[in-house]
Amino acid sequence: MRITDWDSNQIILKEFGKRVRDSRIAAGYSQSELAERAGVAMNTLVRLEKGENTAFENVLNVLRALGNLSNVELLISEQTLRATDIADGRKKTQRVSRTRKNASTKNGWVWGEDRPEGK
Repeated sequence: MRITDWDSNQIILKEFGKRVRDSRIAAGYSQSELAERAGVAMNTLVRLEKGENTAFENVLNVLRALGNLSNVELLISEQTLRATDIADGRKKTQRVSRTRKNASTKNGWVWGEDRPEGK
């Protein structure tokens, strides 16, 4: 099954669990062997293979034990600067901020000290 943006989280978790199970079997590990190699509880691995929610750290441990941790790189790409940005002296954006609209002026009312002089 191909995972798409339109799939629900539950469908994606089920597919991910199936892929973990298939990878475990292909590697020749029993559930208890993989759980031990990954340093997770057997119940955690069972839940993961069933497509139930588990901590991301556990997912990373299981992927590492299966030799698939490098595939996490495909989940989200590292944001880098383009050559033109570097040439222009730009730096990587650290955060995004929005200008706030003054809530008191939104409906026309302002505090006395916020009023422009002469009004």
